Amino acid sequence: MPAAIKIDKLNEQFSMRIPEVTKSLLEKLTPEQKKSLYSAILILIAQHLHEATFDPSVYLSTGNSTDTL
Repeated sequence: MPAAIKIDKLNEQFSMRIPEVTKSLLEKLTPEQKKSLYSAILILIAQHLHEATFDPSVYLSTGNSTDTL
């Protein structure tokens, strides 16, 4: 994860179901590999949340332009 990304305290939990083989392989990762994986997962979640609320008309229609760039 890039050092420039500021993340709030991780005090909430989210669980997901994964295959048993995946779980056993995850348990074999080094602490550094796990940290990298967790960071990548957080970034992927943020990306999907962003895309879920993405409104292309903001960038394609002057009627929706915020003119803040």
